[in-house]
Amino acid sequence: MKKNNVIADDTSAQLILDNLPFSVWLKNLDGIYIAVNKYFAEYTGLPQEEIIGKTDFELYEESEAKIYIATDAAVIGGSKQEFFESLVGENWKEEFKNLVFDESGKAIGTAGYSRFITDRKKMEAALKESERSKAALISNLPGVAFRCINDKDWTMTFLSDGCFGLTGYLPDELLGNKIISYNALIKQNFRDYNYS
Repeated sequence: MKKNNVIADDTSAQLILDNLPFSVWLKNLDGIYIAVNKYFAEYTGLPQEEIIGKTDFELYEESEAKIYIATDAAVIGGSKQEFFESLVGENWKEEFKNLVFDESGKAIGTAGYSRFITDRKKMEAALKESERSKAALISNLPGVAFRCINDKDWTMTFLSDGCFGLTGYLPDELLGNKIISYNALIKQNFRDYNYS
């Protein structure tokens, strides 16, 4: 039935769920699927109607099913962690899970969504490796590597460990002018030079 161009039947919620860009589901407290969206069905390779009434052990290999059952148990047990990352085969997945309550406030199941985050995990790993490589390179440079703000104090935002040998101060003591500003270490006749 349409009213003012708004669909007012039971398919509205399913239309919304099916058009979200990730897998969405609802399970009861026994871990039985009550509702899923089309992306969830595509992931399992089964039609939506065949998933309803099944458990994780009926849909996935044992190792994958155990991951989902463990995160369900954590949420049902009161875990404050709602986001879970897991390695499924060679792919990383991120799940968000939460308890679902009826009108009386009684917990009746879990709801959540998941998406693949393998690309993000690869980028994070590449960034960590890049940072590790830069840190190794900088720590082996003679002298000091630094980055600063072009202000009157030459406020340091990065300093390599080599600054201790040059200044007698550790990087943490000079960053953000915590103990002393870098400008205060410069000979007086060079302090007022305008580098901009």
